[in-house]
Amino acid sequence: MKKATTVAIAVVILLILTQAVQAQPPEQKGPPPRVLLKQADKNQDGKVTFDEAKTIRPNMTQERFNALDRNKDGVLTKDDRPPQARPGPRGQARPLARLLQDADKDKDGKVTFDELKAVAPNMTQERFTKLDKNGDGVITKDDKPAGS
Repeated sequence: MKKATTVAIAVVILLILTQAVQAQPPEQKGPPPRVLLKQADKNQDGKVTFDEAKTIRPNMTQERFNALDRNKDGVLTKDDRPPQARPGPRGQARPLARLLQDADKDKDGKVTFDELKAVAPNMTQERFTKLDKNGDGVITKDDKPAGS
């Protein structure tokens, strides 16, 4: 009898705890990055500081802000937004030539692994090495396969 009572009390406590957790509102994540840039830029200078970002996203951490700051200049601008997926013909991924063009931020005609990874987050070092036909550590027009 004592064991049955203990089990019954445990079940009741578990049900109460489950209902309490379900009753809590979902965590607010805040607006998406493009809206964050627009709403948080109070002085309309095109730059969002960490303090401005926190006004819109109170749970923003410096670590998350730094991750969003892709060019590491200490502020968020439209240049920090991740590239939008631009499908090619019939919904295919961007052609390699376009991907390389987007990755070459300094426009020197050479794409490093880090530059390519910034626009193609799923890029692996192994895949990059395969694209780097001459093994010089960068991808140039000389490395691009025909038709890309």
